[in-house]
Amino acid sequence: MVNDAPSNFLSQQRRSNTFTVEFDFTPRITAYLGYRYESRAITDNSTDVQLQTFYPTLPNRGACAGQPLMHGVCTVPVSTASANYLPINTNSLLAGVSARLTQSLRLHFDTQLDFADNACTRISPRHLQRYRLAVTYKPMDWFNVSGVVAIQENRNTAADIGNLQHDRTYGFTSQLAPHSERYGFDLTYDYNDILSLTNICYVATPAPTGALQGACATSYLAGISLYSSKSNYGSGSIFFRPIPRVTTWLGYSVTSAAGNTFNIDSLQPTGSLTYRYHLPFAAVNYALTKRVAFKSSWNYYDYHEYSDSGPTSPRNFRGNLYALSARYAF
Repeated sequence: MVNDAPSNFLSQQRRSNTFTVEFDFTPRITAYLGYRYESRAITDNSTDVQLQTFYPTLPNRGACAGQPLMHGVCTVPVSTASANYLPINTNSLLAGVSARLTQSLRLHFDTQLDFADNACTRISPRHLQRYRLAVTYKPMDWFNVSGVVAIQENRNTAADIGNLQHDRTYGFTSQLAPHSERYGFDLTYDYNDILSLTNICYVATPAPTGALQGACATSYLAGISLYSSKSNYGSGSIFFRPIPRVTTWLGYSVTSAAGNTFNIDSLQPTGSLTYRYHLPFAAVNYALTKRVAFKSSWNYYDYHEYSDSGPTSPRNFRGNLYALSARYAF
């Protein structure tokens, strides 16, 4: 029998100071340069006090081995304690520039470079690089296009960790409304690339062909935990107003993804790694009066997976959605 009194304490202290200098090179071009220092301390303490009682017929076992008995029963207190303190110091370089090159063309770029002397988890970076670029071009009042690039690279290259990660996004969107009262278009595209690699020790039965123990302890296998995903997203829509009281919308969007992961359990269903997701839609709005309007819409979805099925079949589903609504404004 055990009477247990555990106690756990977890705290985190975080301090940060940032210093930046801004420059106005011209009325159209500005930039900044900065430095950030961050101090982070994580404390994780625990204690566990147990009163263990062993009854006949084997009272002298466990913590009671060699202890005196009273009426054939042994009672002994057992306590354990642990104290963990993890300091993390991070130095960061900050920089950015904004430019209005012409009246219709603007861009903004900024970056952040982090260097830490420690990490709290195996997937926490000790070196981080972040880059962001945004460009907007508006040659006419009824036409504009914008693009964005966002890249983040994470690294923890310690020999027993070997963690490499990135998250890269590239996208653009455009809008055209030559006659904003009658019709307009919009187009959007986005590409996303995610990758994570980390050294791991794991247990698998049966062991994969060619698996090695490496630097892992006995009964563990060494491997590289992999997760990757590359996805493309595109959408387009058009609105058209044939008469002042009627507005119609027609659009379509699709997401296509291809991914991979390290699966150590043959019975675990794979996630949504490789798939296509189609979403066409249409809608009509009729304004009966300035206060009363009726709207009808249709939406179709079609989801289909192409990844290895594993113990379950790939998931596929589709359906039609219809909606009728009325609006009264007062």
